[in-house]
Amino acid sequence: MAFLFGRNRQRSAQDLVRSTKDLLQKLMKEDGSSPKLEEDLARALTQMKVTLQGTPELEATPDAVYQLVNQILAESLLPLLVENIFRLPFEARKDTQTIISNVFRFRNPGSTSPEPDALKEVLRRQPEIIVRLCNGYERRESASPCGGILKEAIKWDAVAAVILYDEPTTDGRTIDIYSSDIDITRPSSGQGVFWSFFDWIDKSSFEVSADAFDTFRLLLTKHKQLVSQYISTNFDLFFDRYNNVLIKSESYVTKRQSIKLLGEVL
Repeated sequence: MAFLFGRNRQRSAQDLVRSTKDLLQKLMKEDGSSPKLEEDLARALTQMKVTLQGTPELEATPDAVYQLVNQILAESLLPLLVENIFRLPFEARKDTQTIISNVFRFRNPGSTSPEPDALKEVLRRQPEIIVRLCNGYERRESASPCGGILKEAIKWDAVAAVILYDEPTTDGRTIDIYSSDIDITRPSSGQGVFWSFFDWIDKSSFEVSADAFDTFRLLLTKHKQLVSQYISTNFDLFFDRYNNVLIKSESYVTKRQSIKLLGEVL
């Protein structure tokens, strides 16, 4: 996406994104917590959040939002935000959730794309970000913010398809859902991120399990045609995993919710 607005505003957005990127890279290298580093990061993330959504007193301006979203995508900041979200203090994690969700919602003026333009750009260039968000359920600290982003983004077929058709690859890249080479009749290996939801629901703490189940339920009930095709192709694997992990779960809540969900899916 091209930059259309003034150089001062562009430089400001560029500086903010690059400084945030540097801080996140430093955070990854730190052995222990650094109050100064956390404070600087929190300040930068708050500034991004305010730029993207404004405040009760100050409305966000379209050109400032445009510039910041463009810089976030150009500098590949989203993967770093997702990767480090569990390392951030609580309020900074909430700000990060708000930032990513706002980027995913962004549309260019006059756009006619079914998906928001920024989300489509992410799915084309770095679809593994969706998989990394799912893997946020591996940690208690990242489960809620990553789950919040997913539950909003999953309303789009393209996001649901990335989760369903993800498969392990040698280069770490996930599926290009805009490619015509996708074979939806090819059975899953059972090793993609979709299948991890069964264990996240069954074996995680109550809080993480509940959030993962909510995302799982949305995925299965929001996209009837997509999910119907996927389950039909992977019938034995899906119901073996569903029955043996969820229906037979030691958690009464998981068992009860899973039986109810099965009625919605079938």
